[in-house]
Amino acid sequence: MKKITIFIFALLLSFHYFYAQTTTVTKQNTLIKSNHNFGLTNPVYNQNSPMTYDPSQVSSKGAAFSINYTNQGGTSFDGYPSGTIGGYKAGGTYSPGNVNTCGMPVQIQDLTDNLRINWKTSQANANDSDDKWWATINVIFDSGTSTSEPDPDARDYDLVIQNVSYMQDDLTDFINPGGRYWYFAREGTPDPVTGIKPIKPFTLYINGVAYSWAVRYKFFDYPAGHPEVDKNDKVHIKFIPIDNSAPIPYLDHSLKQFIDCTKNYIAYVQLNPAELTLANQKVGESTLWIKSISAGYEIYEGASTLNNDYFYTTIDNTAPNALTNLTGIKQSGTAVLNWDASTDTAFDTYSIYRSDNGGAYNLIASDIRINNYTDNTVTTLSYNYYITAKDRSFNESNASNIVNLDFTPLTTTLTAIDDAYVRNGTYSDINYGTTQNIQVRETTSNSNTRNSYLKFNLTGISNIISAKLIVTNTGTNGDVNVSEVSNDNWSENTITWNTKPNINSTLGSYSFNNSGNFDLDVTNYIINELQGDKTASFALTGSTTNYMQISSKEGAVAPQLVILYKNDGSTAKQTIVSKQLINNENESFSTESDIVLYPNPTERTLNLQINNPDTNNGKIEVYDSLGRLTQKSAITSSQMSFDLNGTPGIYILKIENNESVITKRVIKQ
Repeated sequence: MKKITIFIFALLLSFHYFYAQTTTVTKQNTLIKSNHNFGLTNPVYNQNSPMTYDPSQVSSKGAAFSINYTNQGGTSFDGYPSGTIGGYKAGGTYSPGNVNTCGMPVQIQDLTDNLRINWKTSQANANDSDDKWWATINVIFDSGTSTSEPDPDARDYDLVIQNVSYMQDDLTDFINPGGRYWYFAREGTPDPVTGIKPIKPFTLYINGVAYSWAVRYKFFDYPAGHPEVDKNDKVHIKFIPIDNSAPIPYLDHSLKQFIDCTKNYIAYVQLNPAELTLANQKVGESTLWIKSISAGYEIYEGASTLNNDYFYTTIDNTAPNALTNLTGIKQSGTAVLNWDASTDTAFDTYSIYRSDNGGAYNLIASDIRINNYTDNTVTTLSYNYYITAKDRSFNESNASNIVNLDFTPLTTTLTAIDDAYVRNGTYSDINYGTTQNIQVRETTSNSNTRNSYLKFNLTGISNIISAKLIVTNTGTNGDVNVSEVSNDNWSENTITWNTKPNINSTLGSYSFNNSGNFDLDVTNYIINELQGDKTASFALTGSTTNYMQISSKEGAVAPQLVILYKNDGSTAKQTIVSKQLINNENESFSTESDIVLYPNPTERTLNLQINNPDTNNGKIEVYDSLGRLTQKSAITSSQMSFDLNGTPGIYILKIENNESVITKRVIKQ
């Protein structure tokens, strides 16, 4: 019993507190806060339809109110109970708004997006069959001075924003000669039956959800002598929700967006020349003053509780905080960005900025409303990204942290896993698989023709851009033909003239004119071989009697296949090439973290830190962007340096250490 008594006492106390805070409006116009100004209007205050508000909440909720509306009979317009911000007339005195506190009065030409309307409505018992009401905003324009009382008879531009109403509008044009009539802004392909174009929506967002309005342009064509003939010079524009069943939950958007829309959407309304001239003259005329904004209910019938939960304006000149934790990954040829969501209460959109190869940043995407983005326009460049946030006044934050995603193609160098030469005649059964040079010669002299064979394992290679076969001439000059072979079922330790695979189509040729490296483009052949057993074999044959020699993998420089591949995260690439691919031995991988290069990029000197250096068998080779060997050194300690004295560009370090081969890319500036 004690608990029940305490509960009832607390409940009565809360009711007493609630009603003690509520004040009833007892006249048509009541100024509830001067200077700002906030005013409440109840045209039916004496018709059993009381309007109440909480004076203690005016500073936070503005012109909020609740009206218990009861129709006293009839179906005509009963009035517009509403709250007003800005200029307001009460007790026979007009008080201009304070531009510093509410943003008005302001001329259209000086209006910015910093002035936002904040409005939220709710209703109770308002959806019965006899209820008829519209929740709307009315913007009051005037052509007088900044402080003069607006003249409603001289107002030729009306702007109404509907939040919700008792029923869904049918959004159809209304043709009514001799009276009021209207058209909706439309665009797109006409309906094949009616010939009418679809509505052109005006769309705003709250928390990433889109809410759209139809924009209606009302004109007047009253005959001379009609009591409302003065309206013939007026253009009345109303924003009507396209889906009345799911209205925007609240407004927190710039007034300028709506005014700009009324001007811009004229182009989407089917107007005759006179109507077009009138619209261009009256709609959004730059010198008009915005004196005040009212929000409330157009009431006609029924009995319901209609609320302005809050209604005020915000002057927002403060940008959101800079975004944090921007990260990026390469994924299937795209750049995928993620970042921490903005915590700004008026957040609206993100913007994505990108720099290509260190160039200027450009906006590549805007109006993003989720905290991730996929850039599918990347090619083979290095990209830097940053993100900004905008609020609903279009204030833009400073840049987030910058993230780099490098799609510059990478190079991997494969060493021949088998190379040998064969000789005809009396040498047809002899194997030459361990010599330091393989030989090429074409002659009709018995026992003097020599062909060479190379084999490469392509396992782990994909998404190639180009492939070059590089060999080193160590003998005389001449032309060497490079051809496909019929199969890969040969080994350098067993191949002879009598067991060699057949030679197929020619891929190209080298023209040796001095000692050194020569390369041949074999891209298409490698692409085809990747579709098969991922092994590529080549036959090298002479076209002259010149006796030519090529360094083998047992010699100074092994034959190499230099592959340029996409660096786009599509698949794992052969960035670590195990020695098993070279000699079929068991392998023990190192990780790339065991090798540290610095500085990178470098102007000349490159330092290496090698964890667990293999000072017995380890070695380092430096290749240029064409795959040509430029330097070679044994691993002698955990700290080493190289002098990159070649031309600026990309260099590849091939590091053999502890039974693994790791390639690293270095940029020389």
